[in-house]
Amino acid sequence: MKLKDDIGLISAEDKSAFFDGFFAEYGRLPFGSMTKRDMECLLIKLLCDGGLIDTAANRRAANALGINETRLKGYLVDARYKYRADALETNIKKILASLHGGNGERLRLSDEKDGSFSFVLEDPVLRLDFFQALKELGYYAEGGFNAELVRVKGCALLALALEYGEEDPGMYKAIAGKAGENEKALRAYLNQRTTAL
Repeated sequence: MKLKDDIGLISAEDKSAFFDGFFAEYGRLPFGSMTKRDMECLLIKLLCDGGLIDTAANRRAANALGINETRLKGYLVDARYKYRADALETNIKKILASLHGGNGERLRLSDEKDGSFSFVLEDPVLRLDFFQALKELGYYAEGGFNAELVRVKGCALLALALEYGEEDPGMYKAIAGKAGENEKALRAYLNQRTTAL
């Protein structure tokens, strides 16, 4: 298994933290009772927590582990439910911050020119949380054929930003500038918010 670029680059402290985490969890159960899948999910979690693999780019992480991307995504999702606390709010704020980068430059209009935005979410946990947060607000996003591409209407993105405290004029400006013709009220509101902040 190739982690980072060279296994020799992993510090003794990182190795120690990894094995301490492994034995702490493994030792909670009677010997041999942890299933193979649970052990693999635990190993993935510890590798991610220690920064030994980068799940922001699934292809590189899958290559480092010698597995395919679909299998990696399954491990990441299972590890989230088995070994991590629910961090939906933190994850949504992380997604919103990565989308606008302060000026909205990373948001882009979808091909339909209907006021939708499209972006890539490679991390399956972030993707699940994004879809769930929208659903809780009464909105939906589209996934389509590409499992990592997300399309969402500007009004849904705005509702999400307001719900999670993203008071950023850059995002409002980006959404207002790309709102569809049928969203003139939204554009007017966003322009008003931009000048108010």
